[in-house]
Order: sequence, then structure tokens, then C-alpha cells
Amino acid sequence: MKKLMLALLLFCVTLEISYPQNKGTVMPSDITPSMAAKISYLCQYNERMGWLFATTNRFTYMYEADRILETLDEHKEYAERFIHALYYNFGVEMSYWTLKNADFTVQEIDVAERIWRDEEARRDSIAEHQRREKERKIMERIEAGDSFVPKELSVQPQINIDLTAISMLVSDNPKNEAWDYWYRCIVRKDGYVSLENPLDTLKYTDMQRMIYSGFIEGDNAFEAGKVTVSGEQIPVDSRVIIQVNEVREKNRRSLEALIQKDRRSGLWRILWDMYPCDLKRLRCRDMQALKSGLTGALFNCPDLKQSKGKKRIEVAVYERTLKCDFSEEVTLPYAFEIYLKEGGATARLEYETCMIPENAFEEQDKTYIVRCNKIEKEYAKHPERFVDVSLRDGDFPYYVSRDGFAYDFASESYLVSLLEEEDVYMLFNEQRFVKRK
Repeated sequence: MKKLMLALLLFCVTLEISYPQNKGTVMPSDITPSMAAKISYLCQYNERMGWLFATTNRFTYMYEADRILETLDEHKEYAERFIHALYYNFGVEMSYWTLKNADFTVQEIDVAERIWRDEEARRDSIAEHQRREKERKIMERIEAGDSFVPKELSVQPQINIDLTAISMLVSDNPKNEAWDYWYRCIVRKDGYVSLENPLDTLKYTDMQRMIYSGFIEGDNAFEAGKVTVSGEQIPVDSRVIIQVNEVREKNRRSLEALIQKDRRSGLWRILWDMYPCDLKRLRCRDMQALKSGLTGALFNCPDLKQSKGKKRIEVAVYERTLKCDFSEEVTLPYAFEIYLKEGGATARLEYETCMIPENAFEEQDKTYIVRCNKIEKEYAKHPERFVDVSLRDGDFPYYVSRDGFAYDFASESYLVSLLEEEDVYMLFNEQRFVKRK
């Protein structure tokens, strides 16, 4: 029984919230003594209707409602509000049968429905007046050059934020924390975007200022915010908050691996195929990007510059995404927390970037290309000595190294010498990658 009472209470509280209250007494009342008596009986002996009567008239306790119900003929405004709520929440059809089951005559039901229609017309009239008053104030604000917040707009401004271009600026962020930039802007009705307070730039970081001046400020709104006046969409100045932020998600599993320094190139290579490395345990969206990113991070670790031989590392992997409400998200390179495990101790390795400079192996690259030209001459005479290891994207050949670096013939020839470690050579005339059998 208690559960039923609680359910009814919650139901009727919902009804109260959804019904516009009108506590003003309507004089004279169309409620007859007979109708008041039947409503009183209905609400006293039908628990659901009793709660509707009490909540509609905002009685805190049920005994307060019972006192009114006992003398309802003297308080017809309560009965009228009950009829308003009944029709508002249940509609004409259900209200008809509810009143009929309460022994209302056809004539009395007609009176009840007329009371509801009058109330509905009154509310429509108030709503229309409020709409006109609201539109009048909107027009005054437009003429005064006022700006509107998002909740006041019928059409939100559409701004062109080139996250792909921004990602080129912030692609590498080895810091421990992701960044989050907010810009409070005005979007003018002609599409020009600027800061609401130009002095905000004084508090910006260099990167935050660069993103604003390069990708936000200017004629970047291809659709201005709009308000509706008399059914017409009118462009207006609008206020927006543009958030450009990096979101990081840590992989649930860490990666353990052995690394070994290549004597010729000085590059630290991850021994992906050797224990304890187990890539199957590490689920990520782009294993190739993870491999190349981690190789680049190790190359840029100052603490490893003078080290040699094999080392054991443990790596926490972070997937990074660049987001903005006005653009589709863009995937960023991975971020890493790298720990060197040596002699029973664990030390954090800081790295400056995941990118290997284009000229890092400039001399080796030149030597490698000379070697490739010699291999190509040998291939022309004895192709049977080689196997084609090219991958293809349509008609375009490419090759992905064990460390995740991708090579093709359309890109610049840098870092190509790293392929020689795998005994892979580029045949520029043949447009293929080959390996000796």
C-alpha cells in the first residue's frame, strides 16, 4: 500500500509540474452545487483524483484538502482548478468518462468542458501576449546592437574551426597533462568572429594565442546565429564559447619491451618480436602510429643519448584526440610515459617530441639512396634474386617498417636509410620495394 501511495504521489507531483497554475478566482463560477458535491465525492473516495485535487491546489497535507472538499460548494475556485487540471492532463475523452463515472449529467459535463475551453482560451491569450512582448524586446535589443546567448537563439552560429590544421600545431604534446583552451567570442551577424573581451589574450599561452589568431578570429562563421520574430529568422550578434581541447585516454595495459641501440644510426629500436613485448595484449586504434611514435620518443630521450646495449622499458600509452564543438574530432599522435627498468630500479624517461627530425640521418639517407641505385641495376639483370615486398594503395606502392614508419615514392627521401636495417631497398625506376631472397 505504501508503494502504491508513493507512486501516486510521484504521478501527481508530475501532473502539478506540467499544469500551469491559476489560483485567481473566476467570478461568477459555473460550478453548480450538484457538480461541487460530485467532485467532492469523487476526490474523497478515489485516491488518484484526491491526489490530483490536492496537488493542483497546492495543499501540503491531505487533511487540508479534505476540509475544503467537505465544503467545496463554498470554494468553487478549487473545483474549477481541479477541472482545469483534469482536462489538461487527461484530455477531453478520458475526462469525459471520468466525470461520467462520477455521475455527472451530460449537461454538467458540457459545463465542465466549457470551463476548460475558457481556461484554455485564457492561457492562449496570455501566451500570445507574452510572445508579442518577447518579440518586441528582441527587436529593441537588435536595434541596440545587443548580442544573444545560445539559449536565446533559434539557430546556433556555425563556425569553421579547422581542427586538422590546428592538429599540426599541437600534434606533439609530451607533457603529463592534456591542455584545454576556452575562447569567449562574439559572432557578428556578418560572420566575423572575435573575442568578447580583447584583453583575454593577455592571459593566453603562446599556443592558445596562436590558435585564436590563426584559426578563430576573422570571417570564420559561415552561418550567423538567428532569432525568430513573427516566424522569420533574423541574423543577430551572438555570444559563444569555443572550446578547443585535447582529450587523453590511458590504455588499460602497459607495454613492456626490450630496446637496443643501433650502432650505425644511433636509433633505439624496440625489439617487438622478443619477450617481454606482447602487442596482442595492448589494444590500440593504430598500432603503426604507436610503433613510430614510441621509436621517435626514444630517439628524443636525453637520458638515453649516452646509453648503449639493451635496456628494458615499461610504457604507459595514451590515445589523444583533438576536440571542438564546431568541428569533427581529430586523432593526435600517441603520448607516452616511459620508465627505464634497470638494476631493480625504475626511472622516468622524459622525451622532447615523438618526431624524428628530417635531417637526423641525412648522410645515411644519401648513402642509402646510392646503394638503392646499385641494387636497381642488379635487379634489372637478375630480378629472380629479389622478392617484391611492396604494399599497395591502388596503384601506389608503399612499405611499412617494423617500427611503424611508412615509406612511399611520393614523399621526400628522408629517414629512408632506416630501411637498410631490414634489408629493404627502394627501386625508384621500378617503383617498388624489394628484398633479397
